[in-house]
Amino acid sequence: MAILTISRTYGCGGREIARELASILGYHFFEKEIIPTMAQKLDRSLEAAQKHELTIELPLTSAVDIASFRIAALQKNSITPREYVEALRTLFFEMVHRGNAIIIGRGSQFVLQNEPGVYHLRLVANLKDRMEHLRTEHLLRLLETDMVQKVQREERHRREFLETHFQSDGEDPLLYHLTINLSKISRQKAIDLIVNLVT
Repeated sequence: MAILTISRTYGCGGREIARELASILGYHFFEKEIIPTMAQKLDRSLEAAQKHELTIELPLTSAVDIASFRIAALQKNSITPREYVEALRTLFFEMVHRGNAIIIGRGSQFVLQNEPGVYHLRLVANLKDRMEHLRTEHLLRLLETDMVQKVQREERHRREFLETHFQSDGEDPLLYHLTINLSKISRQKAIDLIVNLVT
């Protein structure tokens, strides 16, 4: 049994690779599916858990907007970063106990950093390739400047989430067993490398 945690730059195709890996390996896949469980563990509404994560759909454009929203959300829903991390820890270790799972993001590379049988992966790609992936795979029809802003905004949200909950941005290569640059390695080659790592 094994667990994979996958950290990725926004738009690199990490979600699609994770889903394909789950199909090939017969693993359970967890990404947004985590949010309802987190809400239950925190005894909060689903909306509260979604707001806490500052998902990309939120209409925030500046650091001031994001900071103000975080303060308001935490006050309204009484979810502190410490509470959230403890709930994540409980959930992730339940997944480890069951085995054979792929976890996307949410600081899983920190919570399970030293856990035996857990492999931590980082998937990256350059900005040009990520924007092309968003256009072709996600059918986003945005002007180039708007696409760049969207990518940068989501990357900022992810950094702030990790910095708030784990005091790190997640880019330290020493956190990971394997980092794959999808601008230099094909998706299929990346999948083959990962399958070979865990089997």
